[in-house]
Amino acid sequence: MDELNQFIDTCLDSREMKRALAVKMTLQGCTHSEIMALLQVSSGFITKWKQAFLLSGVNALKLGYKGKTGYLSDFEKQQVIQWLKQQNHWNLEELEAYILETFDVVYAAKSSYYNLLHEAGLSWQKAQVTHPPKDPEKVALKKEICEYLETNRVSIESGKTVVYCVDQCHPVSGDICGYAWSKADERIQVPIKNIKDRRTDYGAINYVTDRLIVKPYSSGNSQNTIQFIKAIRTTYLNQKIMVIWDGAAYHNSDDFRKYLHQVNGNKPEQEWSIYCIKLAPYAPEQNPIEAVWLQVKNFLRKV
Repeated sequence: MDELNQFIDTCLDSREMKRALAVKMTLQGCTHSEIMALLQVSSGFITKWKQAFLLSGVNALKLGYKGKTGYLSDFEKQQVIQWLKQQNHWNLEELEAYILETFDVVYAAKSSYYNLLHEAGLSWQKAQVTHPPKDPEKVALKKEICEYLETNRVSIESGKTVVYCVDQCHPVSGDICGYAWSKADERIQVPIKNIKDRRTDYGAINYVTDRLIVKPYSSGNSQNTIQFIKAIRTTYLNQKIMVIWDGAAYHNSDDFRKYLHQVNGNKPEQEWSIYCIKLAPYAPEQNPIEAVWLQVKNFLRKV
């Protein structure tokens, strides 16, 4: 690790730096998903350079390093081709990592890897745009939201009913690290004690006025969800509140249902003080506050 740290301290090339940081982070116990998010690299990239480092030290991380001069036997080539045919997607870095990890072979020329891809019946193509079939569940839930908004249009426009789109954001310290221009011989450093440090923010954006409410909590759970809805309600005690959000477990927990029953009692649905409606699963594009979270993360990376 000392040799790796010394290499990082003296490294001037951004590509070598990214390789070294990926190796260091994985050796320190960071998960592939954390490294991929922070360094904007693939899982295959991480595996490749970790294995190269373990086999040949920091020299393997340098540009122009040719690695081992080994080659695959005919039998091993057939194994690689069969492996390629079993995959659902293909990436040159993942192929390099697979061959290195499985057969301890690193080709000096990229063409050797391309030949294997061709022999597996693969070709380099530009993706074509296609229109995926509509998800019936997403269509139905979106229609339900639209129908509710239309049915209550007068009440919403008059302010008697307030509509809030609600969501939780769980940023980690590493989210502030992004790309920026810098002098080639100087590294941009951001002091972070623990890149895994995490917080939870509850947010709600008003459907009509765009008013934003954000409150920090220890985590996303039933009790904090109840407290956040209570915080919204204190501003609108004499108005109905419609909450649009995703299907997180704590949005539909027994504790939250009990809270709704305390507020709404046995009144008919049209007289409820709080009405909650779910977005379609895996459809963040339907919730406008998702765009707010993205803007915040992008802003932090640019500061």
